[in-house]
Amino acid sequence: MALGVYTFIQALFQAFESRDSEYIMQYKTNNAFCLTYLFFAQKRLLALLEQFLETILANYTYKTNQFCFLFFVMIGVTSLNMTFYVAFAFLPYEEEGDYVWALSCLCSLYRRF
Repeated sequence: MALGVYTFIQALFQAFESRDSEYIMQYKTNNAFCLTYLFFAQKRLLALLEQFLETILANYTYKTNQFCFLFFVMIGVTSLNMTFYVAFAFLPYEEEGDYVWALSCLCSLYRRF
């Protein structure tokens, strides 16, 4: 995808918010309207999540991207012990409130069932 006149974040939002997007997105900004939290999940994987609701694993990669955000990954487990990605989040800090926000976004996916 070419960025054109958009910043990376603007291009990402444009892709996530398009009518034919394969993603569900939630985000939070600060008072200056700078992105502080970003949660996203692929719609096609929600069918797997609906079948295998019981176990979710979580892991994070510590600030390896250019924006210095944590990359938080939520993974589901099938009855055959195979794993699949459920959702992803970029978080500003490694604090309880940040994880609560990401997990509340995950809970909103569960409410779809």
